[in-house]
Amino acid sequence: MVKFLIFLFLIFFFIYQVTKLLFRPLFFFAGGKDRNSGFGQRPTKKNEGELSIDFIPEKKKHTPKNAGEYVDYEEVDEK
Repeated sequence: MVKFLIFLFLIFFFIYQVTKLLFRPLFFFAGGKDRNSGFGQRPTKKNEGELSIDFIPEKKKHTPKNAGEYVDYEEVDEK
C-alpha cells in the first residue's frame, strides 16, 4: 500500500512538473508587461505646492493619566 502511494505521488509530481514547463511561457509572456510596468521608470515631476504622502504611520494608543501606578511585586515567605 505504501509503495502504491509513493508511486502515485511520483506520477502526479512528474505530471505537474511537465505541465509547469509547458505552460510557463504562456504565463511568463502574457503578464510580463503588466508586472514590470512601473519598474525603472523615473518618478513624475511634482508641481510647486503639490503634496504626496508615501507613508502614513499608525496612531499610537494613549493610556489615560489616571490608569494607576506601578506596584513592585515582592515574594512573601509563608511560615
